This record gives sequence, C-alpha cells and structure tokens, in this order.
Amino acid sequence: MRANLWTAHRWLGVVTCLAILLWGLSGVMHPIMSRLQPKPAAFMPPTLAWDASQAPDPTHWLHGQGLAQVHSLHSVGLQGQPHWLAHAEPSRPGVLMRASDGQVVPEGERQLAEALARHYTGLRNIPLAGVRLVTVFDERYLSVNRLLPVWEVRFVRDDGLTAYIDTRQMRLATLSNDTRQTLGQVFRWAHNWSFLDGWPWLQRSVMSLALLAAALSAATGVYFWWALRRSAAQVAEHAHHGPPGHTPPPPQTAAGRTSSSTGPTLVAADGTVLKEATPLLARALATHHSGLRADSLGATTLVTRFEGEYGFLNKRLPVWRVDTNAPGNPRYYVELGTGALASRVDDLDALEGYVFSVLHKWHVGDIPKDLRDGLSASFALGNVIVALMGMVLFLRRGRPR
Repeated sequence: MRANLWTAHRWLGVVTCLAILLWGLSGVMHPIMSRLQPKPAAFMPPTLAWDASQAPDPTHWLHGQGLAQVHSLHSVGLQGQPHWLAHAEPSRPGVLMRASDGQVVPEGERQLAEALARHYTGLRNIPLAGVRLVTVFDERYLSVNRLLPVWEVRFVRDDGLTAYIDTRQMRLATLSNDTRQTLGQVFRWAHNWSFLDGWPWLQRSVMSLALLAAALSAATGVYFWWALRRSAAQVAEHAHHGPPGHTPPPPQTAAGRTSSSTGPTLVAADGTVLKEATPLLARALATHHSGLRADSLGATTLVTRFEGEYGFLNKRLPVWRVDTNAPGNPRYYVELGTGALASRVDDLDALEGYVFSVLHKWHVGDIPKDLRDGLSASFALGNVIVALMGMVLFLRRGRPR
C-alpha cells in the first residue's frame, strides 16, 4: 500500500510540475510588474471652480444639436473653462458645449481626452500616435480596468506610452506602455493560462485538475514526511558515522486613487439645486440596480477610499454604499456621477474576498507593501525551485517502480 502511495506521490508531482512552475513564475512577476507600471504625473483632474446651478440652462442647446433625449450630461473643464458634455449614446462620441453660451467645440470630446491625457502624463508637447474611443475591453485594455467607455491616447514615444481617459468623470483609467503590455501577456499566459482562453471549459477543467493533483501531492508528501521522519533521522545519523565511501539513501522531499469629493452637485431639469439629495440619489440607483423595494434599503454611506470589501479592483471612487435587508445582506456600491453599479457584495462575497485577500494577496494586518511583496515573491520563487529540484531528481532516478 505504501509503495503504491509513494508511486502516486511521485507521479502527482510530475503532473503538477508545469502548473507549479507557471504559477510560481507569475507570482514572482507580479510585484515586479507593479513597480514597472507607468506612474502618472498627476493623480487628480484639473481643478475647475464653477457653480453649475448658476450656468445657463443647456436644455435648448441640446435640442438645437438634435439631442432630444440625452443618455448622460456631465460638467467638465477644457482649457480652464466649464463645458457640458452630452451623450445620446454611450458608445459614440459626445457633444461638448461651452457652458457660458452653448457653443459646440468641434471634436470636443476627443480634444478633452487629449488634454486630460497630457495633464495626467505631464507630456505637454509630445505628438500623438493616435486617439480612439474604446467601447469594449480588448487585449490592450483589459476588463480588470472596469471603466467603459474610455479614450485611448497613444503618445509618440519609444516606450509606447498610452493613457486611457474617462472623459465623463475627467479621470485616468490607467496608464500602459510596451513593457507593461508584454509583461502582462506573459503574466496572463502563466497565471491565467490565457493560451486556453478559446476553450474556457477546458481551461477551467485543466486548472482544477492541476490544483487537485497539487493538493494530493502535498498531502501524500506530508504523510511520508510524518511516517518516515524517524527513519530519516536514523539514516542521517548513520551517514554521519558511517564508513568512508558509504552513500546513504537521500532524504525524501515532498513536493485610489482616493478622493475627498462628496459627490456631484444635483440640479433638477428646471435648474433647481437639490440640497442634501445625494443619499436619495444613491438609494434610487440602488433600487434600480437591485430591483428591491425602497423599504428593503438600509443605511447609505459615502465611500472615498478603497478598503475592506470594496477594494482597489473596483476602480471607482467616490461611491455610495447602500445596505439592504435582503437575504445575504447585499450591499450596493453606486457611483452617482455615472449611475453605474460599482460593486454588489453580500456576506458570502465578503468572506470569499477576505480569504482571497489573505491567502492569495497576503494582505495581513498592516504589513508594508514592500515587505508583503518580497515575502510572497520569495515563497513563489521557492515553489519554482522545489519543483525544478523534484523534476531533476525524478529524471535522474528514472521511473518509479
């Protein structure tokens, strides 16, 4: 029985060796990639001080542009002046009008995207290689970035620096360059097994089998370590005192951006400024996204930083958290500026996120990021070394009998 279990242990290690190498190398890459990420020159949008309630009503200007029905209307700034950015469809460029007189700016949203890209990168005079509206996630702008639509602004530089701009909120979605794109492709190949993206069912099945085999290999390794610990100690003692030339059996090895903003100014269609209305709008958006009745909603809380169950992965700030008393106590995080549902988290999601954060991201207590990254990368590298050593020993000794 023990011989069969030993044979199974060795073959399980061989089967999972490639998976361990891929996941281990991607674990080493992750902190390196985060430090090679292009850094913005500015983290906040250009300041624009104006009172939207005192601006002329843009309704008749919108009708004059054929925008009888508007999907979204945002106040933005271009060249230090307030403008209205209106969209009839979210997937098409909007109309940019000066807030003072309704004058339309030709290709205004494109100009706004370029100005914001230069603001966030600090590249005032570098020519552009291209500007395009991105309405779907692709290989260059991944779904992990969450924000859509955005404008891709590419600069003429040797590193291919590219800024992705959300013009509606005047924010930077992300920065990228050729190095990040290349490392990202390698990371996804090793960590997510993106070479199987075309066959998602096969991808999940193979990764699940690899994880199961690795768990069984580790479990049998622990068993043999415990069962043979006294024999190994005796072998080591014999090797220490044995005659010259004696070679003992080798020991067995088991294989945000943060913001202090309190939300937008709410102005009714007739120009009336709505005081203290942001919690009401948050509750209305939560009702819309959840389908729950208003009496199922609980407290509303402004969230201005990434922490706890609402982490950096969600990208959007500031947002409002709206509690509910539905089964599982789901919490809805809504962004007032866009009306988007930033995240929905119930008790089970929160537990899963906590476990993932601790076991996968090593977010334990107040460990400094550099120390946390160093420890996780070291352990990942250790897994790679152990896997390589195990494969070398397996090949050197031949097939198990």
